[in-house]
Amino acid sequence: MSSPATSQPRRSNPARLAGEILRRANDATRIAETTVGPLLDVFIRLWLAGIFWASGMVKLHSWTTALYLSAHEYPVSWLDPVTAAWLGEAIEIICPPLLVFGLATRFAVVPMLICPWLFNFPTRLWINTCSGRSCSDGSPSKVPGRFRSTR
Repeated sequence: MSSPATSQPRRSNPARLAGEILRRANDATRIAETTVGPLLDVFIRLWLAGIFWASGMVKLHSWTTALYLSAHEYPVSWLDPVTAAWLGEAIEIICPPLLVFGLATRFAVVPMLICPWLFNFPTRLWINTCSGRSCSDGSPSKVPGRFRSTR
């Protein structure tokens, strides 16, 4: 007859423990990639589309506001303010639905990325050329902090 197996306490092997931790982490990552990843993508797409859509609706509701913004707040030096307003409005109305529905998303995102950069670039240039003193047009800098006019 064989003797009954005596239960000995199992020693933990550090390599086995590390392997188990890595295997579980790999399983958790795989599950997150298939569930959380797509949900995060949809959330980001809806969030960006909502921002641009709301801006487009505000400008569409009040065209005088859109013209004022394109002429005074976000001037593009090489574009007429009316053309800039139409271009910005078209981007803000056409591209968000494409992004939400997943139709030509890469082509829809490119104008949405260029639009804020294009409209803010002249403002950044104006700040750098004014250096916190009165600008060439005689208006003091309106940027808070170190660019503020001392008048």
